[in-house]
Amino acid sequence: MDGEWKEVFAGRRSNAARQMVAPLLRCAAVVLTITSFPGMSALGGQEVPCDAALLDRARTGPYGYTQRQDRCEGLYVREVAGTALFMASFTAVFEDFNSDAPEAIQISWPSADNNTSLPNDSLRILARGIKRDLYYQMDTRRARNSNAYIWPADLLSALQIKKSDVGVVAWAEHSIGEVTRALYVPLHLRQTGLDSATGYEVIVFPTVRLEEVYITISRVGSDGYATERLMAEEPLNYGYYPAERPVRIAIGNLNSVGVYELQIAAKSIRGDMISLDPVWIYYGDTNPSDGPFGFAIDGASCAPSSHPIWARDERRIH
Repeated sequence: MDGEWKEVFAGRRSNAARQMVAPLLRCAAVVLTITSFPGMSALGGQEVPCDAALLDRARTGPYGYTQRQDRCEGLYVREVAGTALFMASFTAVFEDFNSDAPEAIQISWPSADNNTSLPNDSLRILARGIKRDLYYQMDTRRARNSNAYIWPADLLSALQIKKSDVGVVAWAEHSIGEVTRALYVPLHLRQTGLDSATGYEVIVFPTVRLEEVYITISRVGSDGYATERLMAEEPLNYGYYPAERPVRIAIGNLNSVGVYELQIAAKSIRGDMISLDPVWIYYGDTNPSDGPFGFAIDGASCAPSSHPIWARDERRIH
């Protein structure tokens, strides 16, 4: 691999959620390079989960981005120059919710109790629009001793936002050895018992047209550094990556529970190299029919792939 790619895949410390720091004890690890996210803002001296930059660009009217009880949510005005690529979603189950119904959506995640591989600090949950010209965001923060959040769906219903229009992530900042990065947990989103998409899925969202997207997955040891590379700079080979269309990546069977390093880089149609900051994502081994968290995906449940630890399906670019 040439010099520019070595720079693209060089690990960098993430700036995401710097105020959420907690030790992560010895474990195996997945790191995914993503953009950093803005800090929290304060209203009346009390910390709330609002993105201060979006408060300044909130749309006027009842649907503008603002604090709504225990969350901040709404529409905002697009920046003239924004991020070229960001990680929009990391889920294990994402139910096809009904945008015509106001029923709340339950978001749940693995409990940190007795599991040193999981976040032991409060999580930030972020939902963002992944549809062209949909500038929507929801932010909230949950305490470390919780593992679920009830997301009111009244605004989603009013705006007719569908499942395919949004991506959702949750993370806390953690340390393994001397390395500190954002640790993302797999989310379950359910509303009405409609058909669910199960299996670990990462979604990245480009704001420019891409030529290719590349994936690196490594196991990380107790010192916070990669001990074994499972896949190195593998292209997705989807063939077509239009601007403002989600790129869906199904993570296959990683064989063992823990945290792994997953790096994502891309080449724009103009030839520019784009690299996202490294983060960690938690991978579990629970079968979908046996429990709520973690899925080992085999060839029978995912699209065929030449590589066993991830599954690709060109139809997922929509």
